[in-house]
Amino acid sequence: MTAPGTGRRARLGVALAVVTASGAAAASTGTTIAIVAPQSCSPELRERIAEQIADVADDVAWSCLSQIDDEEPFRGAAPTPDLLEFWIDLTPSAEARILLHDGRSDRFVVRRVSLPHGLDEIGREEIGQIVRSALLAVRAGPDETLNRAEARAEVARWTQPRPTRARPTPGPAPAPGRAEPTKGRPLALEIAAFGAARAFASPVPVVAEVGIAVDVGRWGPLAGWLEGAGQLPAEYSGSPVRVALRAFSLRAGLDVSAPLGNALRGRLGVGAGVTRTAFTPEADGETATAAPPDAFAFATGRILAGLDARLGAHAVTGLTLFLDLVGAKVHYDLKDADGAARPVMAPYRFQPGVSLRIGWNR
Repeated sequence: MTAPGTGRRARLGVALAVVTASGAAAASTGTTIAIVAPQSCSPELRERIAEQIADVADDVAWSCLSQIDDEEPFRGAAPTPDLLEFWIDLTPSAEARILLHDGRSDRFVVRRVSLPHGLDEIGREEIGQIVRSALLAVRAGPDETLNRAEARAEVARWTQPRPTRARPTPGPAPAPGRAEPTKGRPLALEIAAFGAARAFASPVPVVAEVGIAVDVGRWGPLAGWLEGAGQLPAEYSGSPVRVALRAFSLRAGLDVSAPLGNALRGRLGVGAGVTRTAFTPEADGETATAAPPDAFAFATGRILAGLDARLGAHAVTGLTLFLDLVGAKVHYDLKDADGAARPVMAPYRFQPGVSLRIGWNR
């Protein structure tokens, strides 16, 4: 009787590499942010903005001004052609006025943020999100920005003269042991579809899979990821048996990333998961008898390196090279009439591969 089978070691080993980032690569475009406040600039606002734009801008130069003329952003070209210049004007009452000038294309982004309760936690969060969205609009291209004349028209709609803004009166300190409620920073989110190919075994050199990946969070350069993938049907054909293989995998991990330019980002990561493989043996019916279909699961580890490119305000694509480690020794055997097992196929313990994805993020 002949039958394919599986064997595994009792001790499963998964080797994970620890990846660290020494620093972000220098971007080709510098960014200046001028905060205009009648008395002093809020360090909490600067910190919140820096958190929001950590993954979309670097080389940021900060300044604090007591006043600014609305014509200041339109007085000639930027001193450095590759400069992104922000002005965040907090002098009006109950609102913030934000203007971005892209020195490369002479394009503008103009925004207004209502601050009914002054520069509180919610107000700082909203300003940080607007600054981030303005940077993404510049990346998306001219359709998301204004030319000089259009920007002037938007600024002209700002109410004049600007009233003096009353400074909020500090409230009572919270009781000991009770923290003030805060609004958490929204998590970054990316959802993508991907296709991948990886080395499998000598009789079946390559297998392919398709799946869905989700990236959640972006705490500075760090993010978490989760993906589910289904292996496209593969088949081992030998004499006197054939084996049809299918698999489904769930993986999760962390990665660190750094900008490599206006629209590119490099990343390194590690992860682990579980793969469930189903196999269906078939025999020629004359010299062999097939074993019944079966399934088994094993752990896997992954290390990866990737390059992502932004296609628009929310569209992204990415190419990733990875190396999977199979945590169990898997083999498919042929049993002779005397009961002796003879391996006919053993998947590689180390399986290199490549994946291509396209997705949406915010």
